Amino acid sequence: MAVRTDVGPAYQLRRYAWSAKLPLSILTDFEELSVYDCLRRPKPTDNASVGCVSYVTFEQYPEKLGEIYGSLPGKRC
Repeated sequence: MAVRTDVGPAYQLRRYAWSAKLPLSILTDFEELSVYDCLRRPKPTDNASVGCVSYVTFEQYPEKLGEIYGSLPGKRC
């Protein structure tokens, strides 16, 4: 799976999150990570970049960890 370009997983994630009324969701294969805004109803014709608010590769994890963590809503451990 290519997180940045594969339409199927991005659509499935956004569809599930939208129906569950989740504002954000994360799609990852551990080599890549995308954070999606899930407030807008997804369409099967959307490409994988629709709703993507952040994309990082595993090489960027150390420098982007604060940004990733800061984009997550809710209580902190």
